[in-house]
Amino acid sequence: MSMQDHNPLPRSQQPVTRQEFQRKMDEIDMELESARRWRHLRGSLWNMFVGGLSGMGIVMLMVLAGMHLGR
Repeated sequence: MSMQDHNPLPRSQQPVTRQEFQRKMDEIDMELESARRWRHLRGSLWNMFVGGLSGMGIVMLMVLAGMHLGR
């Protein structure tokens, strides 16, 4: 083995330290968590919206049917 094999790697190839790796993972975790929370919130809002629409649609149908039958 020549001496060149023992040269330190350039910064980009150096192994990441444990703390750096952990910090990066924590950042990713936080981003995932906020994204998940936002998706959940958006989903529940969407469900409420759709539920309200279908509920109003049923009421409208009943009212229309009642008006139609009542004539």
